[in-house]
Amino acid sequence: MRVAARNRGPIGRLLCGIALWLLAAGLFVGRAQAQTYTVLHTFQGADGSNPEAGLAMDRAGNLYGTTTAGGAHGRGSVFKLTRRNSSWVYSDLYGFQGGTDGADPEGRVVIAPDGSLYGSTNQGGDQGCGGYGTGCGTIFRLQPPARPCVSVQCPWTETVVYRFDGSNGAGFPLGDMAVDQHGNLYGTAGYTYQLSPNIGGWTMTILSQGYYADFGVTLDAAGNVYGADYDANNVFELSPSPSGWVATVLYTLNDQSQGYGLTMPVFDEAGNLYGGASNSGPNGSGTVYQLAPSNGGEWTFNLLYGFSGGYDFGGPDEQSLLVAPSGTVYGTALFDGANNVGSIFQITPSNGSWVYTDLHDFYPSSSNGCYPNDGMVRDAEGNLYGTTSLCGAGGFSGGVVFEITP
Repeated sequence: MRVAARNRGPIGRLLCGIALWLLAAGLFVGRAQAQTYTVLHTFQGADGSNPEAGLAMDRAGNLYGTTTAGGAHGRGSVFKLTRRNSSWVYSDLYGFQGGTDGADPEGRVVIAPDGSLYGSTNQGGDQGCGGYGTGCGTIFRLQPPARPCVSVQCPWTETVVYRFDGSNGAGFPLGDMAVDQHGNLYGTAGYTYQLSPNIGGWTMTILSQGYYADFGVTLDAAGNVYGADYDANNVFELSPSPSGWVATVLYTLNDQSQGYGLTMPVFDEAGNLYGGASNSGPNGSGTVYQLAPSNGGEWTFNLLYGFSGGYDFGGPDEQSLLVAPSGTVYGTALFDGANNVGSIFQITPSNGSWVYTDLHDFYPSSSNGCYPNDGMVRDAEGNLYGTTSLCGAGGFSGGVVFEITP
């Protein structure tokens, strides 16, 4: 059974990265940027702390996210940001309690067709889980109130729909979930899973025990599931068939020349897959790449950019890429930038090549946030929204939600 505490979030990584932050605070000066960067919310603890996942956006442009710590019970929270004219209003939707309720969500929520939010907690559930004792995570549902609220703070109703117990080799879920048109949920908890609603409950199916994925999955229109195996360094496809799910490796990256430590792959409108690597590559600090389908079912690897600087996790991490309809790739890098505490970048196709642009560099102990860890969402006007896991008002604190206009 391959159940282990797979917490690779930045809070754990930063235990060894604080030295880099201290060095950056004394030696590096940030570059002036032409983009408009705005902090929409700063976490103070009671409202949540340390968001390690990106945001979800509904059709009205409202933002939803999770924090791994803080909140009403100190075990993480789910929040909403609603645009009101030229400002944003923050609402607490739920505070996790630990125990059977779950704790420490480390992936973004997914919005179901009925407006419910689904997500996972990395800890809690109170299942034995191979001796870890406190549980190895849950999958939860949050439902909006049946009637419109007259107050800004309007809690949603939470239901735990599944508690991992380690019996099927899965546990400690991380990364983004996906939902199909039938209401089935897909995600990664070591192995890739499908959670299907049925009369009176939910059915858990492990799609393949041959691929150990961490950071979420992507669906295509045909219902195929795509992910990346962090350890084996490959991108894979899981396809439904009458006899079960069929696993196919689309491409295995070379550590040194193409990168290691893969993010969740994402599609563009032409059917190409894009991903990042947090380490290695031609310049030693991660890459951004494209996989293009070709004849015969093969996929062609194209290197878009190689990060440099000599630091592990210098490139994109976890679920940190977004592809716009124009083909421009946007992302965040955890330890990149002029100050080594993170950056926001874009990579634009241009005459058969790709042009890298640094949109924003974060600063140590800044009120603007630092250490972005996840992907962003984009509105109809092209504005980007994301989170940082640390920094904010008062210094090295609980993180922020930001908006940037490229």
